[in-house]
Amino acid sequence: MMRITRTRLRPCLAAFLLASAVAGCATDANQGFGAADQLDPDAASSPTALIGLAEYSEATGDLRSAATLYRRAHALDPGNPEPLIRLVTLLDRIGPPNEAVEAYRSLVAINPGNAEAQRGLGNALVASGRPQEAVDAYRAALALGDDARVRSNLGVALDMLGRHTEARDHYAAALAIAPGDLDYKSNLALSLALAGNFELAVETARATAFDSRSQLRHRLTLSLVLGLANRMTEAAEVAAADLDDEGVGRRIAFYEILRSLPSSAERATAIVIGLPGAAGAS
Repeated sequence: MMRITRTRLRPCLAAFLLASAVAGCATDANQGFGAADQLDPDAASSPTALIGLAEYSEATGDLRSAATLYRRAHALDPGNPEPLIRLVTLLDRIGPPNEAVEAYRSLVAINPGNAEAQRGLGNALVASGRPQEAVDAYRAALALGDDARVRSNLGVALDMLGRHTEARDHYAAALAIAPGDLDYKSNLALSLALAGNFELAVETARATAFDSRSQLRHRLTLSLVLGLANRMTEAAEVAAADLDDEGVGRRIAFYEILRSLPSSAERATAIVIGLPGAAGAS
């Protein structure tokens, strides 16, 4: 599977948790105690208090309330990046990606020199199926400093646009910075397969899959590359080393659908974010 390297923004911890400002807080995530609707008036007007309450909501599993509280804290103190940093970190986990896009845009607007925010915006745009906008965000991040993760993610966005030669240039640049990274090598293998260079794609994916450090995703990338090359028997054999018969069957069915798509850009998009109206293949 093509792999986007996720963003890791590190906000400072709020100084305290104001659990006492919430009445009757449930701890079961399914109950949803609704912290955002049960605020003490003083807490409701304090960005620091709201951040503390949002942290408490996260810790007790009420993630939607946490997102609402972070938004309220940002509205009260729009020049402070901390509520937005916490919000985008949460939205990266719970989605939907379009909400993350808007939060990252707000964060970039107040902190345009934050390369991690630019990368996060690119990631959210990829997840939203907006690769051209993602390319722009990743290029903005690279303008702030070269980064192997951004190079690889930019390659993924370019593959989604069918621009495979450009994509491979960025995977190569990522590997020049981090020569041993198996995710970047896997992305390169998939890009080669999408461009129809199956022999080199299989060779690259096989070397990655049989590396002593390989993980499930690298072995399944080899299966996927073989599937794109219409070598379904081999693809099934590779997948069977890690999956049961049902899992292998789903993989092969997905590979057949990928091969039926009319363009390499559509195949790349389906690999990254899934088929329309269906769960992804990752």
